[in-house]
Amino acid sequence: MRVFHLFTMLALAMASQFSLLARSIDSDEQTFLGTFAYDETFNTSIIELNTNLIPNHGPHCLNALAENGELALRCFQVMEILSPLHYNLILHVYDNQLQRVTLAYNPDVDGIVPKVNLAARGPNPQAIKLKRVTKTYKDKKAGDKALTAQFEEDVVVENKSWFQRNWKKLIMGAVIYSAISSYGAQPKQAPTKND
Repeated sequence: MRVFHLFTMLALAMASQFSLLARSIDSDEQTFLGTFAYDETFNTSIIELNTNLIPNHGPHCLNALAENGELALRCFQVMEILSPLHYNLILHVYDNQLQRVTLAYNPDVDGIVPKVNLAARGPNPQAIKLKRVTKTYKDKKAGDKALTAQFEEDVVVENKSWFQRNWKKLIMGAVIYSAISSYGAQPKQAPTKND
């Protein structure tokens, strides 16, 4: 499919004149939209333009015919064509070759006006050497202080007595003390005589 598309694009690119046709998808009737021409420098001109109203009955498939009559671009765009015509026929040119054709709605124009879209290479910025930033101990310390200061603002200092702060330790100490003292204070049983 791509090879066929490539050959049809080459046929249109070689041609300096082509016709634009709209084929209705529903009824397969074709409507002539116009004949357009371009030269080697891609200066465009309108040779013939259809000024009749096109019936608005569903989507149309747009075809382009080369000047020798063979089909150059078959159904390159599907769209509903509104009458009266207010469209730009955009010829997309890459590396001095016509690569693509599109029809775009433009309410500021009357009829179909051809327009060339030349793709140019963008500017290449020059490479600059990036400077390495070395942080000193003071810079790192200042950064750390800023982070800790952020958390210090959120800390609420509560004034509690010593017993309120250490009650768990006191209870643990009391439990351990009672366990040790009860182990050492167990009554010794007297040996029993079995006579």
